[in-house]
Amino acid sequence: PDVPLSIPEVNPEALEVSPPPRVIAVPNCTTIAAMLAIGPLHRAAGLRSLVMSSYQSVSGAGMKGTRELAEQIEKLHGQEETLGDADFDSLPFGEVVGKTIAYNVVPKIGPFEPGGYTDEEAKMMAEPRKILGLPDLPVVATSVRVPVPVGHGVSLVAGFSRPIGVDEAREILRGAQSVELRDDPEHDVYPSPLESAGLDVALVGRVRQVEHDPSALVLFSCADNLRLGAALDAVHVAEHLFVSR
Repeated sequence: PDVPLSIPEVNPEALEVSPPPRVIAVPNCTTIAAMLAIGPLHRAAGLRSLVMSSYQSVSGAGMKGTRELAEQIEKLHGQEETLGDADFDSLPFGEVVGKTIAYNVVPKIGPFEPGGYTDEEAKMMAEPRKILGLPDLPVVATSVRVPVPVGHGVSLVAGFSRPIGVDEAREILRGAQSVELRDDPEHDVYPSPLESAGLDVALVGRVRQVEHDPSALVLFSCADNLRLGAALDAVHVAEHLFVSR
């Protein structure tokens, strides 16, 4: 509990202690995509609840996950029209993902824990509480593996302590660090996970008001899970520590 969990763009204060921390943890890649969007909104309006559904690429399971998807697509090539009547047990079995991942989504990442959540979902619920300094924050998470090579997406339903509209949220996100707002429904502009591959920013869009609740928003955030969701956060931590010395 004493080890800082840091996204410098969101909670730099976790690193600004004396003496400087000797061990620093970086969050789950999906948490980073979510918190880069939620953090600035929390600073403006005070987060009071969060529901997350993640759509995580196979590279989150490593090279074996990526290879498993490619092999299954190759095996099923030419059989796409038969999948509606296919015997599921006859389809390629995924040792990494746990089920067929080609042309499918799998709503389980990691082993189940008591209560029915997976360990991935448990991390997604615990980490925002620590990063934002809200130990009692109500958080619900569902993690889903999807047949995408690189890039995680996360759908966010966030409740705040005061009313916050779509226009205000967009303005906040335009000025947020490591965020690129892609949100213009009139011109069909919105983000997708594969578009985030190779980028140093989270792509955020689909900002909507929750009907009948002016204090709640829905949005979608995407990030390269290998780049921004892993290596780059560690680099940002090191840069912040160096500059603040």
